[in-house]
Amino acid sequence: MSILTPTICEKDFNATLFECIDSALASVLGREAVSTFYFTIQDSHLLSQEDFSKKPFEFLDDFKKLVGPAAFGIVEPAVIDQIRTTFGIEENIRSLSRILEIARKNFLLQ
Repeated sequence: MSILTPTICEKDFNATLFECIDSALASVLGREAVSTFYFTIQDSHLLSQEDFSKKPFEFLDDFKKLVGPAAFGIVEPAVIDQIRTTFGIEENIRSLSRILEIARKNFLLQ
């Protein structure tokens, strides 16, 4: 096993996680609104759209700050459901932090 393997796995996990986030946001808000949020995050938080898939946790934090906790609460269940589906998590977990923890563990143990 190479020293780079965990980094490669983590990159793959982050990219897959961001795909979940993107899909969930688009399903709730629509693609045009999501594109607007991406531009705003890019412009105001110095996180490039290319970095979104490399840093999905930072993206989520920035998105939550941008829309506020109440609005984030509207999209959060869709994000959780998409993560559960993509990572094959059968438990009915409604906590984003917990589902992220389980998804990462499952992905890295594959």
